[in-house]
Amino acid sequence: MNLEYGDIFEVRGQPYHRAMTRHPRARRREFEQLFARRPLMGGETILDLPAGGGYLQAMVPNGCTVEGYELASGFSGEEKLLEPAESWPFGSFSRVVCLAALHHIQDKASFLGQLISHTEPGGVLHAADVARDSPIAAFLDGFVGRFNGTGHEGAYLDRRMFEQVEGAQVAAYEDRDCPWAFGSQAAMLEFCTDLFGLQDCPPAELLAALERHVGIANGADGPILNWRLTYVDLVPAQAVSST
Repeated sequence: MNLEYGDIFEVRGQPYHRAMTRHPRARRREFEQLFARRPLMGGETILDLPAGGGYLQAMVPNGCTVEGYELASGFSGEEKLLEPAESWPFGSFSRVVCLAALHHIQDKASFLGQLISHTEPGGVLHAADVARDSPIAAFLDGFVGRFNGTGHEGAYLDRRMFEQVEGAQVAAYEDRDCPWAFGSQAAMLEFCTDLFGLQDCPPAELLAALERHVGIANGADGPILNWRLTYVDLVPAQAVSST
């Protein structure tokens, strides 16, 4: 079973949203890494697509405005829905964000092409997701797919796919650590159970899978899950002369 983003999160959106609202700081570093090479300035406008239940606004500096749209209605029930195949009802933004969603979108080049068309000249499209053939990809497609009810067959990232996006050039492409932080082991297991939509999954098996595929470290305030993503900055093609 290889469902696309909208089908998956009509089913799994509610527990995902529960994880993000119960543990709002767990993935903060993952969001912050989006802007590591080009920090946000006050007054910037940001398109977040897909936005889930609208988590990005709390992660950006005061004065930045996030406009979020979704491809599924299963998160908070207050999503602004968008049909990817139709004309998008908004203009351009100084930043555009697509975080942890591309591996569930089959026609990535077309989707990213639409996103770059709504990126201002001089702006940046920030995308981040799991790398192809990585231990985290194995965890998602193997362990998570066995327990989450919808299966998991991610179409993961490589540089060539981004180089094929019409109207865009790759300004940065690199793997970065973006650890998830928790106050306790119980909080970590609760978060992962909800975020990944796990059903009837023994906590001991989840803990063992996280240790084996992802890695768990001891932080000052509790366990840290060694999450890692590929972060990509795309810019409108006319904005740069070389990559």
